[in-house]
Amino acid sequence: MSLLGKTFQTLVTKILLAVVSLLGSVLIVRVVGAEGQGVLATVYAFFMIISTIFFLSLGSSMIYHINHTGDSEKYFSASLIMYFALTGLTILLTIVFIDVIQVYILKDLNLQYLYLGWALISANNLGKISSAICRATHNSNLFNSILVLQRLGYFLPILIGYLLSFKIDTISVIWVFLISTFISNLVAIVVNRKFFSFRKIEFNSMRQLLSFSGKGHIGVMIQVINTKIDILILNALLTNPQVGYYSIAVLFAQLVWYVPDSVATFLYPKISKFNNTHKSLELTMRINRIVLFVSIIIAFIIFYISPYLIPAIYPEDFKNSIYAIQLLIIGVAIYSINKILTKFFTGTGRPIVGSIISLIGLFVNIPLLVYLIPEYGINGAAIASTVAYSVMGLCAIFALKYLHPNVRVT
Repeated sequence: MSLLGKTFQTLVTKILLAVVSLLGSVLIVRVVGAEGQGVLATVYAFFMIISTIFFLSLGSSMIYHINHTGDSEKYFSASLIMYFALTGLTILLTIVFIDVIQVYILKDLNLQYLYLGWALISANNLGKISSAICRATHNSNLFNSILVLQRLGYFLPILIGYLLSFKIDTISVIWVFLISTFISNLVAIVVNRKFFSFRKIEFNSMRQLLSFSGKGHIGVMIQVINTKIDILILNALLTNPQVGYYSIAVLFAQLVWYVPDSVATFLYPKISKFNNTHKSLELTMRINRIVLFVSIIIAFIIFYISPYLIPAIYPEDFKNSIYAIQLLIIGVAIYSINKILTKFFTGTGRPIVGSIISLIGLFVNIPLLVYLIPEYGINGAAIASTVAYSVMGLCAIFALKYLHPNVRVT
């Protein structure tokens, strides 16, 4: 299947997932309320950041090496062994700092959330490995099937429980998420088991994976922190219901990213396979113009319909999310540029460029979050994030012009 075909297939899947996600958020808000939604957003954000920091962008490195060498067995086998090692190390570190995490991050929530967090780390990391092997082998059918299986496996049990009047709390919701994530990603691992061989496990291949991932990992890590740190700072400075309102704003605003994410999913493996930088650049710029145009159109639609849609599908108090959506959507649309261009930088062997851009964004984001949230609440968080996203999008353009002065960016 061509890149266009894979992108279209992934986009259709993402649209389906967006609908399911929105329905799921409405359902979860109705069963756990704004308070529970805030707890879920905080727990998911924190353990996503932790798993990203210590997993060292292993999936991205595996995609790069498999497409450069064609040796799927060697690098998939090494990556799977490293999954267990890095996941175990991450969980061990959270055990060492268990008191700090409970008091300062989870704000004295039940220890059950921390125990479930260890499973969330394992599930998130397994998802990165299963996603990477599907993308590295250009298997868009399996990649998209796993996404659908995971999301429906999360939504349907909660829907059935709600219709049958079962008691559903935040712990139950996390359990359902864990089970659906593990099952769906294990399916991908089992289907790709032909690429695993003990004989292919070599220390040198592990070293190569770590060497490449280290160059771009700072960028990936900071990119995730940039998109999640607002939730954690809100949790530290405000209340769980406020975090709940903001998490819905984030969900709506980030619908814009379904387009660039659909394209970037298989654009990166495609660029990694090219040996011609000019050809890669030409393809990237053509795609970037289309993606930015579509992202702006979607952003305008969300901006104008959110004041009508939010009160129609969520409880009355979630009107608090509307202004935050409209503020976030501006930066989210501009950030679409970064999502495409950083795939070009990494695919052409310059992951450090994305790292620098992400670091600049973080230096802008955190001070603004700390300054604006106490004064303006969730709207302050939205302003800070949209400024940081805009700065990162513009930095990606400047970096491209610096490295390729003759490129046309408009």
